[in-house]
Amino acid sequence: MGVDYNPVFAIGKEFETVSECVEFLNEHGVLTEEQQHELEEEGDSYITEIAGPGDLELDVENLNAYSGYGYYVGISLNPRNISALSDSVAEALNLWARKFPNVEADIIHTVRIS
Repeated sequence: MGVDYNPVFAIGKEFETVSECVEFLNEHGVLTEEQQHELEEEGDSYITEIAGPGDLELDVENLNAYSGYGYYVGISLNPRNISALSDSVAEALNLWARKFPNVEADIIHTVRIS
């Protein structure tokens, strides 16, 4: 069993801890009352389980499975070819602007360690 390093390319925000990540989502009214209740019961790290296209429409991921530090909230960019990249970025920025109208998105380019 070895260490895997996978590239991450996304539009969104990075956080040092899961608590900061959850606080950001709460501050911007993204989480429903039910989701907030689930987090209270299960713990903040459960945010990675309730995030995704069906719920938040956002990715919430831990970037380092070994240390538990490093999270991001955003939209993953996985264009199949270079010509689709600009469309993927535009769609991600539009979704981000709908979810967080007063927060400028960052381009996240890092590595996920698992």
